Amino acid sequence: AEWKFEEAAAVRDQIQALARIQEKQFVSSNTSEQDVDILACVEGDGGLCVNLAMVRGGRHVGDKNLFPSHGDGYTPATALEAFIAQHYLERSVPPLILCSPEPENAAVLAESLSVQAGRKVVINSNPYGARRVWLEMAGKNAELALAQRASHSASQEGRLAALIVSAAEREVAEAHGQALARAADPPEGV
Repeated sequence: AEWKFEEAAAVRDQIQALARIQEKQFVSSNTSEQDVDILACVEGDGGLCVNLAMVRGGRHVGDKNLFPSHGDGYTPATALEAFIAQHYLERSVPPLILCSPEPENAAVLAESLSVQAGRKVVINSNPYGARRVWLEMAGKNAELALAQRASHSASQEGRLAALIVSAAEREVAEAHGQALARAADPPEGV
């Protein structure tokens, strides 16, 4: 294994800078007091990540990154369809759900959620103004989460590889030491 410390440090610094930007992100809108969920799904080397950001009364109240455990073979659009269908199964549904990309069967999902909520629920994948900015931020947050997850996984793999090499070196050293001991103490009668 080839160690690339400079490259790893650059990636670490980039991830830390992105994390600082994410911490500073604040969604507030004077144009709408509406409750909105913002969903962005991105695909990367680490699989899929769905970022769910929640806006209540026009204020960002939190977001979380979710990594579908059975996402193999899913596109971001099909993953969002499955996520929406499961996530809102026993939760209250906001009147507006912003999505990127547009989930598969968005119209069917919107109709089903409207029936569940007892009012119209809109799934919008092409918002404008502040809502477009919210959706773009959710997408960037999902990308950042995938990068952080990949970096963490790579560092764990690197530590494991170093541990394996260290253990192998120790075994070789012990075997070499035992061979030297046998050579220094010839068997009796020789």
